[in-house]
Amino acid sequence: MASEEIRLLTSMGLPETAADRATQHLATALSVELLCAAALAHATAGRRHQAEALLGQAGDRVGGEVEAAEVAVATAGSAMQFGVLDEVLDLEAATALMPPARRADLLLFGAEARARGADPDRAAESLAAAEDVAPLYIRLDPLARELLHALRSCARDTNGTGLLVRMADSFGMK
Repeated sequence: MASEEIRLLTSMGLPETAADRATQHLATALSVELLCAAALAHATAGRRHQAEALLGQAGDRVGGEVEAAEVAVATAGSAMQFGVLDEVLDLEAATALMPPARRADLLLFGAEARARGADPDRAAESLAAAEDVAPLYIRLDPLARELLHALRSCARDTNGTGLLVRMADSFGMK
């Protein structure tokens, strides 16, 4: 599937290649999923205008809750790329109505935003909430693993450190 190819290239650290492939795929087909993957590729490549335009197109095509969740996650991912942490946290608040994987994605972005905002204990809570929603999905996510590692060195609150120790065990990290 084209959107999976774009996501894979983006996660492999090849945003320019992902953006180019997205442009090729968008010439032949338009779907909310493909537009969102393309937006994230452009955001990761530092192309804010293109990312926002693609997110706008995706938002215009939304036909249900699943597609709305896809757009929310892509918007949060794009906002993270450009350091718009307040927008990420606003989107995280809408997670209750989303499918588990999308909800976990937004909670993970919220955890990252809190960590960047120097609130490691609340970041640990958001990361734990993401794991509760979709355990295997989050345990295998490279961002979640990286964030867990980083948070373990800076969490101060007993609850936050306890959550991190529990998650490290479930993630298979020492």
